[in-house]
Amino acid sequence: METKWSTQTRIFVISILLIALVLFLYFIHDLLRPVVIASLLGFMLYPLATFLRRRTPLTQKAAGVVVFFTFLAILAIIPAVVTPVVIGELDSLGTQAVDIVTGINDFISQTTVLGYHVFSGVPQNLQDSLTGLFRSQRILSGSGSS
Repeated sequence: METKWSTQTRIFVISILLIALVLFLYFIHDLLRPVVIASLLGFMLYPLATFLRRRTPLTQKAAGVVVFFTFLAILAIIPAVVTPVVIGELDSLGTQAVDIVTGINDFISQTTVLGYHVFSGVPQNLQDSLTGLFRSQRILSGSGSS
C-alpha cells in the first residue's frame, strides 16, 4: 500500500518532529556535556587500546580498561607534581612583591622637590595591601580576606 502525503501534511509532520527534537535536546542538555566529553575521550584513547591489544594477548575490552585507568592515574599524578612548583612560584612572587614595594617606598621617601621632602613614603596600610595580594595562601584559597 503506497500513500502519498500532501505538502501540508509533510510540513506539519516535519514541524512536529523538529519541535519534539528541540524539546528533547532542551530536556537532556545537562547530559550532553558529559556525553560529548566521554565520546571525545573514547575517540582519543581508542587508538592506544588498539595498539595495546595488538602488542599483547589482551582483548580489546581489557586493553581499553588498562588504557583508561592509566589515563586516570596520569590525571591524578599531574596535580601532585605541579602543585608544589606553583606554590613555590607564588611564594617567590610574594617575596618579590615585598621587595618591589620596599624599593618604591625607599624611592618615594628620598624624593625631593625643590629641596623639600614631599612624600614620607607609602602608607603602611597600602603597603600591607599590596604585599598581601601576592601571598600564596590568599591566592590558593581564592578568598577575598586573609
